[in-house]
This record gives sequence, C-alpha cells and structure tokens, in this order.
Amino acid sequence: MRSSETILHRLFPQRSRRRLWASMVRAGFLRPHRFHHRFNPENFFLRRQFSSLSFTCNVCGAQGFPIYDMPDRRLAADYGNVLLRETLRCFQCGSTMRHRTFSQILLREIGGANGKAAATVEELSLSEVAFKILDTDSFSPISARLSRLPGYLRSKFLPDKPFGIELEPAVFNIDLEHIDFPAERFDFIFTSDVMEHVRDDTLAHREIWRCLKPGGAYIFTVPFIRDMLYTKQLVDVSTKREIFLCFPHLHGDPLSGGILAYRIYGRQLISELATLGFEVRYEEINCATHAIFQGDVFIARKASDAKQAC
Repeated sequence: MRSSETILHRLFPQRSRRRLWASMVRAGFLRPHRFHHRFNPENFFLRRQFSSLSFTCNVCGAQGFPIYDMPDRRLAADYGNVLLRETLRCFQCGSTMRHRTFSQILLREIGGANGKAAATVEELSLSEVAFKILDTDSFSPISARLSRLPGYLRSKFLPDKPFGIELEPAVFNIDLEHIDFPAERFDFIFTSDVMEHVRDDTLAHREIWRCLKPGGAYIFTVPFIRDMLYTKQLVDVSTKREIFLCFPHLHGDPLSGGILAYRIYGRQLISELATLGFEVRYEEINCATHAIFQGDVFIARKASDAKQAC
C-alpha cells in the first residue's frame, strides 16, 4: 500500500500542475454534473492570468506564482464565498488566499501587541512571542508554523473522545460550546471557517469571550455575504432534531472528510457579537503582493475593562 502511494506521489507531486489536472479528471468522473462549474471560460481566463502573477506568501515567505486550481464556481456561490477565497495556493506551503488573509491580520495584531512586526508567519514562529493562543485549526500551514511558539495551543473536535483531554502535545479535544479552559486564559483565539459548523454558535462565542483575557482578540473567518442583513440558516436547530432547510452543505474536513454547515453569515453576526460584549471590526483586504483579493476577516476584541459574568 505504501509503495503504491509513494509511486502516486512521485507521479503527481503535491501542488504540481500534473496533480491539479489529475484531480480535475477524477472530479469529472465522480461528479460529472458539476464538471462545467470548473471547466468554463471564466476559470481558464483566471488561470492564465494568475499563472503569471508574482507574489510573496506571507505564511512561509516563498516567492513565485500562485496555483489557481479551477474552483467550483457554483459551490463558491452556494457557500457565500468569493471565487478566489479557497484557491490561489502557495506552491510551497499550500496556503490559500483565505489563509493569507487571516495571516495578514494575525501578523498585524500580534506584531502590534508584541511591539515587533513580522513579515511572515514563519518569521513570527521563530520570534520570542509570549502570548497565550488557542487555535482551533490543527491542520493549516499557519498552525504548522505557530506550533513552535511556547504559548500556542491547538484544538480538534473529536466527539467520540472525552473533551478536555490532551490528544498530543499542545493539542486538546475541545467542544467550542463548552471550552475546557479557565476564564481569561488566552490573549488570542483563532477560528478559520469553523463557526458555521458549530451547532450553537452563540454559546460558542460566549465561551470564547469568557476564555479571552481583557483586551484579548478573537480573530476569525466565516462564510459571510456582505450584502445580506440576516444570517441564512441552513439547518433548524431549535429542537434536538436537526431539520434541513435546504440540501445539506458539507464542507471538506481533514478529520471526517465532510462536515455539516449550519449557516451562512450576514451582517447580523456583527450585532450579535457586540451584544455578547465584543468590539467587532470587519475588514476586507486587497494586497496583490500576497495574492489577496477581496479577502475578508473579523477581529472581535474583548474590552480591556471587561468583567466576567458571575
């Protein structure tokens, strides 16, 4: 089995053009009804354009050309995402535009609080950052680098295992609706496209507020439609039974292979977070130097004079 996998990796190296086209052919066989959402004039036009766009990855520092992997246009629209959000991969670390958008804010916020800005996540990971950080993404190129920091903890969600246990060094099994850490533990908490998969996101946001130190920041991304006032519920969760309001939205997940999305956020999210006690800022980022176009990210800060509820 391993020898066959090794041969396949040699024939189709990670992030190579050969692997891209092989994955496209495979997707065409498995989902022929979606073929035209990836193979279309717009995608071929964008691929030609971005194949000659020089950029610097703010995650790993590599310089080169982003990989435009012919994303599914219909899927991006259904999830409320801009087309480029999950593509324009770095040929070195595999970061998508979403990862680099997140990194842009992460570097600014941590650099500003630390008094010494870093140009890349790689550089930041080698610095003397003393902050306490909880990152709910254990698989991204960002977490792979920040795991070198002494105060950095990661979490996974494994419902078949006891919550609160340490699965491996500095990696804990955490249910965001009931976080197994004491109040005011962290300077920063990160979630990147996680909250749409949490059944009770209000409860999870309360827990994040509780676990942040006064002045601490919750940095996150979610599928968000700027022109939509109210959050679009995909699943009714008002009872113990889940009632689907549309065909289930399943997003890719490294643990389960597919994870259910409960909602697509509208501007209602900002007022809900403010009600919980956060000072919320939404930012749209455009930075061709890092191949970021209409990237979006939220920074929700706990007031420095905030008091924990009794």
